[in-house]
Amino acid sequence: MTQGVITAQWYRRSEQPIRVAAWYSTNGIATMFSAILAYGLGHSTGLAPWRALFLTAGLMTVLTAPVIWLVHDSSIETARFYTPQEKEQATERLRANQTGTGSSEFKWHQVLELFYDTKTYLWLAMSLLLNVGAAVTNIFGPTLIGNFGFDDYTTCLLNIPFGFLQLVWILVSSWAVHHIRLKSAILAIFIIPVVVGLALLYSEAVGAFRQGPSLAGYYLLSFLFGGNPLIVSWIAANTAGQTKKT
Repeated sequence: MTQGVITAQWYRRSEQPIRVAAWYSTNGIATMFSAILAYGLGHSTGLAPWRALFLTAGLMTVLTAPVIWLVHDSSIETARFYTPQEKEQATERLRANQTGTGSSEFKWHQVLELFYDTKTYLWLAMSLLLNVGAAVTNIFGPTLIGNFGFDDYTTCLLNIPFGFLQLVWILVSSWAVHHIRLKSAILAIFIIPVVVGLALLYSEAVGAFRQGPSLAGYYLLSFLFGGNPLIVSWIAANTAGQTKKT
């Protein structure tokens, strides 16, 4: 959700979905990269593959986090690349959003408002329901592919198409919202292939098992990831007040 909050501080409503998608699409890139990395580290000697993967990912995080902290400006007010006049222009440009521009003041009345706003619970429900499924595919995806009868190395490589599909559906869903401007309909459409994929996986589990349909059902679950940037941009674009939004 952080991506949506940051994006809303810099861009107008109409510009937010595709930019939130750009943030989220890196999840698909990370899935592809981690699959290749796991395949390579699986052939390494010395450390256990899982230990080598955790150390590599941890080192990358430790090295890049300080760079992001130093380079990325939090808001228009603190942006080092804007002149005072440009800061005023950028702030004025976002006034039409009517959702705040990144104030650092914590406002308790917005916290209270959060709890009696019906939209809060609807967005919470959508986010939880969507991400429970997304978490299952991210965490247990390789295990699921392994249960289809593939060896460990093939399982790693077969997760690359899933990451690519994540990337594609995230960009497609946000492109569709940018042009159609109806987030709820696009979100509903993207859930249909997920239901089909689950039905395929269930039918193969209780019937005569086949690798092809099972793998196709698993790949259809990638449509789930097209929904996350829609929900995040929906929240960011329709929540006034920086404290409430955060």
